[in-house]
Amino acid sequence: MDSQRPWPSLDRLGLIQAIGGLLLGLIALFSSYDHITFAGTSIQLQQQWGPLFIIASVATVFVDAELATRARDRAADEGARDRDRAARSRKRQVGRLERLHPAAVLSARVQLDPSATNRARLRAFLALIS
Repeated sequence: MDSQRPWPSLDRLGLIQAIGGLLLGLIALFSSYDHITFAGTSIQLQQQWGPLFIIASVATVFVDAELATRARDRAADEGARDRDRAARSRKRQVGRLERLHPAAVLSARVQLDPSATNRARLRAFLALIS
């Protein structure tokens, strides 16, 4: 999560969305707010109701911006958890390979030089592992 946010509950993208919604609301407020046009049909409003609808729509934009910010935060947190999980998995695999390496070396020694000493070393190592 970004510790230096431009607004307490909004990230940069959410703030841009909220400012855009506020600007559109101001444009609607200072132009004509005595009707609503939807799907080619104009609905007349009493002039005092227009600003209430504009304020409600701007509030909706702010809520949507905050919800989008939270969704981006959750996605970033989940991505960080996935990266941590993958790093731990790689570490475990490296540990397993490090334990496998001496066994492979001892096995190769026994195959190349099947002396009693090499066989004894391999048996001791296998007993230690199990």
